[in-house]
Amino acid sequence: MNRGAIALALAYAAWAIGCGGTTTLRERGPALGVQSNEAPATAITLRVQPAVGARFVAVTEVQAEATALGQAMRLDYEVRDARAVLERRPDGTTVFSERTLGGAMSMAIGDLPPREEPVEAEATASTAIMDPRGRIIDDAMFAQAPSEDEGAFVRTALEPVLDSLAYPEQPIRVGDRWDAAGDTPLSRVDGQGTVHHELVQELVRIEGSGPEALAVIALRGRLIGRGTMEGGPASAELELEGAYSVGIGDGLVRGGQAHVRGHLAIGATAQGLDVPFEGTIRYHVE
Repeated sequence: MNRGAIALALAYAAWAIGCGGTTTLRERGPALGVQSNEAPATAITLRVQPAVGARFVAVTEVQAEATALGQAMRLDYEVRDARAVLERRPDGTTVFSERTLGGAMSMAIGDLPPREEPVEAEATASTAIMDPRGRIIDDAMFAQAPSEDEGAFVRTALEPVLDSLAYPEQPIRVGDRWDAAGDTPLSRVDGQGTVHHELVQELVRIEGSGPEALAVIALRGRLIGRGTMEGGPASAELELEGAYSVGIGDGLVRGGQAHVRGHLAIGATAQGLDVPFEGTIRYHVE
């Protein structure tokens, strides 16, 4: 997988924070490493319901480091996207337009000077459709992946965790947790094996009041994949931990940060390639 696919995958994760599939409310427990505050008297319900015509610029930053064949590698990626709310449909879904304004990507290997590439601005906008619980049900984020096969594999590997980032069905109070877990077969992208995911989220505090109130949600999860790649064994493990803030009034994510760590192994243990990595994803809107 090349650096473009990695950057696209992590950028997609940032865009999808707060979006996804089936969740189960859990009993309250200690906060997931994020400072909490007292529970408000009333519960809140998180739903995507922005005003038509709303516009904002989303900034995604990714820093990642890995080691392969004894060489240290570093990826720095930043992109700015213009987004606008085009339509609120009777079924509750929201149609967004999105257009990349530009950015930059830098890749350094060992002691070599970093290779820098611009992220080109898009001339025309694409669309994304999101349901009330924040699930992205139609989008073009991987339309320009380095290759269709590679983009499809990355998307399929990430979808389970991203789908788990849904807002809960029920009203929630500070201290409430919800979680999700499951398995996805790689046969969907002509692979062999399974991706297992687990994710738990918690409403840890409310910031502000009235129309500007924010819900701060902590998250912790992991993804484990086992299968074959080009005829040989392959595995990947990823853990992430972080938090993001959501506008209670419109259900849109205002900002977030997550730390990821893990490794990718290709081939037999003694003769194969084991790539440990870690990085940080940051997202905010202007």
